[in-house]
Amino acid sequence: MADNLKARTALIVLVACGLLIELMILTFYAVPAGGESVIGFILVHTGMFAVLGFLWWQRARLLDASPAVRTVVLAFAILFRISLLPHLPVCSEDIYRYIWDGKVIAHGINPYAYAPDDPRVAHLASPLLRANVNHQSLGTVYPPLAEVFFAGAYYLAGESVIGFKFLFVLLDVGSLLLLGWLLRRSGRSDAGVILYAWSPLPILYGALDGHVDLLGIPFLVLALVAISRERHVLSALAAAGGALVKLHPIIIAPLYLRSGPWRRSVAAFLMAVLLFVFAYLPFASHLGDEIRWLRQFGDNWEFNGGIFSLVFAVLGDNQKAHIVMNVFLLLWIGWLTVRRMDFTEKVFLSLLGLILFSPLVHPWYLLWLAAIVAVRWSTSVFMFLGLSVISNIVVYRYVTTGLWVDDPWLVALQYVPFLLALAWEWNSAVAGGRLRFFYERIKHG
Repeated sequence: MADNLKARTALIVLVACGLLIELMILTFYAVPAGGESVIGFILVHTGMFAVLGFLWWQRARLLDASPAVRTVVLAFAILFRISLLPHLPVCSEDIYRYIWDGKVIAHGINPYAYAPDDPRVAHLASPLLRANVNHQSLGTVYPPLAEVFFAGAYYLAGESVIGFKFLFVLLDVGSLLLLGWLLRRSGRSDAGVILYAWSPLPILYGALDGHVDLLGIPFLVLALVAISRERHVLSALAAAGGALVKLHPIIIAPLYLRSGPWRRSVAAFLMAVLLFVFAYLPFASHLGDEIRWLRQFGDNWEFNGGIFSLVFAVLGDNQKAHIVMNVFLLLWIGWLTVRRMDFTEKVFLSLLGLILFSPLVHPWYLLWLAAIVAVRWSTSVFMFLGLSVISNIVVYRYVTTGLWVDDPWLVALQYVPFLLALAWEWNSAVAGGRLRFFYERIKHG
């Protein structure tokens, strides 16, 4: 009887938290567009993270593995996302680029051929496009699978922002189901999926702003599910699929060289590389343009990079700082590749390294970490996911003044607590490993 009462009370608290988050989300419709909407975004993100942090802190009492808890978590996760579909994006205009690319392909034009401001595609302009497309002098940098999705979404939804976002939400629900499956396979409660299901990152940067990362994340989770079943080739192909949506997961590819028996590992790596290469063949006529856009994007752009900001301050040269960060990342991935450790741990650390060493860290880039933290908990990363919303103060200043300025104090407010917590976490793990080592030596004489 007492246990039933505790279960009902826990369920009531969970539902109350879900309703509180939904009320926060609905406040977007009471705030005018512009700077006020960005401030509302920051406040809602902060409030949602506070509720999620409370639920995770009290997970032993509130998040058991019962069907009722799973149903409440999934139902509210879907409600949160659907509630934001009608609202226009607040902190990013990227979705208009997706619609533009889809329209370009639908009219039989290679999406890598021309920048949006090129006169040769001026006839595709409309009241929505090209005016809302950002960085019009830069051609698209999205990989082929993303472009195919944009084309399909355009055929289905036309120039509808809601239609594009609806498709992203469907994919995101698929990610939730895959995460639940992965948690069950690893012997943990699938209620832990709440770390992603109720996280403000996929809800606000996905359902509200509509970022393509939601298309790539199911591939990442599928890669982890497949590797847990010793399906190395399938896992590598899924990882390649994620990289064909957004290039970030490409850093995972070398990890397959030590994912199991050497023949299986090499086969998995080669299959992933071949899939990635073949996917570009239909666009090969303008591959040189795509490389040019990528170089222009990768060699010069920087925003909100923690370690990069320090290196840039020391060197005083953007290009040199980019080179140093690339070297750091390559060394990090090389070290992870040769290390013997759990594959999920390697993936987590590779994505963490990507964020640590990247010159460009928009907060929606953290969506990949937000997904994996549900299966590989990290207090420091969870903290950083919450602190990342501080970077949107730059967006607020841009909306209100027209100036985009990367503020080092805002970068410090995010990275200093995160790096301190990460150092403490790392030190605790190393110390714990040493204690286990000495315990085993004493135990076995």
